[in-house]
Parts: sequence; C-alpha cells; structure tokens
Amino acid sequence: MFCMYSILCKLTSYYILQLINSNEWQSVFNHALGLKSVSDAYNQPIPNPYELGNVFVEACGVGFHNQCYPSNSIDFGVSFTAMHWLSRFPSSLKGSEYMHAARCPEDSIAMPEKEQAARDWKNILHARARELAPGGRFVCVNFSKNKNGYFLGQTDVGASMWDSFQSSWDELKTQGLIDEGM
Repeated sequence: MFCMYSILCKLTSYYILQLINSNEWQSVFNHALGLKSVSDAYNQPIPNPYELGNVFVEACGVGFHNQCYPSNSIDFGVSFTAMHWLSRFPSSLKGSEYMHAARCPEDSIAMPEKEQAARDWKNILHARARELAPGGRFVCVNFSKNKNGYFLGQTDVGASMWDSFQSSWDELKTQGLIDEGM
C-alpha cells in the first residue's frame, strides 16, 4: 500500500509515492518510469506519469505514521486506502478465529488493535497537519465498517473476500505449506 500525495505547484504536478518499507515497489516504479505497461480492469492502457507531461515522480521511504515532508510544504494531499495499516501489531487476534478486527463480533477481542488504530490515526492526522501549507487541503479515503457490519470484502452480495482468504489459508495449512508461525 502507499499513500500518494499530489503536490500542485503552478502547472507542474508531482506524484509522491509514500512507501511502507516492507513492501516490494519495483513494479510501481517500473510503471511510473515507463518501463512496464499497466492496464485497467477493462484492459485499457494506463499512461505512466511521464506520458502525461509536466509530471514528476518522487518516493519517500518514511512511513505515513510519521511526518514525511517538511512542515508547511504540501498544498494538496490525497491518500487512498492506506490508513488501515497499523504502526505496530498488538497480536490480540493471533490464535483466534478472526483475521481482522472488523470481523470480530465482540469489541473486547480486538480492543488492542482498535486502540492502536486510534493512536495511529491521531499521529497520522497530526503529521499531515504539520506538512500542509497554510490553506492546504488533505483528502483521505479510508476503509470503514457501516452499521450493518459491512466493510471492504464483507457484504451480503457475493462471496466474502475474508472467507475466501480463510479457506485458502486453511487449505495451505492442511497441506503443510504454512503454519501459524509464518
């Protein structure tokens, strides 16, 4: 996952990829630099940023839980689906039947994860606030759970992504290819 900032400076755009250091980013950079072609869900080519003209790509290896850019330097920041990553993992779900706090029927089971998420959210917002220039704006599109218990991959329409994950991982465990310690 990454947190993407688009800094608008006159007519020049910068796409800044904020990285989580445990991920492999070679394919992202290969696309950004025009070395790898990428298509969308309709098999339409997605232009690399340089094909758009007057666009530049930059990467930051600092995790988004901390301040990533100088204070007062970002005019417009955007983040898509990045804020669900915790800065540390309480592991209260390890050994339970639940792989995600959103699937837990009782708040008490996942309370350490939820408390960590609240601390992280506060730190993330403070860091982004320091980075924003006066009058700057930050847009964050985040995963959420509604009052019916629906969230990404878990609705009453179609298969549950989480059930599919669990079934696949259970099969790999049965085959001896993985264990809980992996």
